[in-house]
Amino acid sequence: MPRELKPAEMAAPAAAYAHGVHVPAGYECVVTSGVVPTRRDGSVPQTLVSRRALFGKIFWRFSLKAK
Repeated sequence: MPRELKPAEMAAPAAAYAHGVHVPAGYECVVTSGVVPTRRDGSVPQTLVSRRALFGKIFWRFSLKAK
């Protein structure tokens, strides 16, 4: 099972994310960095919940294409 990395020497993340994730053998992994879920028209959803929903839709499509 993937495990969130929480180094004791570091402050907690500033938002709802992990400093890192350990992904053991046998799991698929998608790595993103600084992803801002932007709509095709260039707008960004106003709330964190709506941004997460758009991000989920975008990566669901990528995962279907990868198979």
